[in-house]
Amino acid sequence: MAASAGLPEINYPTRVDADHQGPKVTVTAALCLSTAGVLLGTRLLIRWPWRRLLGFDDFAAIIASVCTFIIDRRKECTDLLLSYLRWFNG
Repeated sequence: MAASAGLPEINYPTRVDADHQGPKVTVTAALCLSTAGVLLGTRLLIRWPWRRLLGFDDFAAIIASVCTFIIDRRKECTDLLLSYLRWFNG
C-alpha cells in the first residue's frame, strides 16, 4: 500500500484583493439570507389570522425560504414545491 499524503491544507483568505473575492461573497450571502428571513417573518406577522389570510403566495414564499436554508437538498425542495402546486391546482 502506498502511503497517503494526507489532506491538503485549505487556506481561506481574509482580505479582498484582485485574486480573492471570497469575503465579499460570504458577507453578501449572509446579509441576503438574514434579510430574506426578516422579510418572511414580517410577511407572516402581517397576515396573522393565518387561517383566513394565508394564501398560495405565502406558501410559495415559505417553501422557497426553507429551500434556501437547505440548498444542498435541491431535488427534495423542487419535488415538494411541485407536489404542492399539483395539490393546489387540484
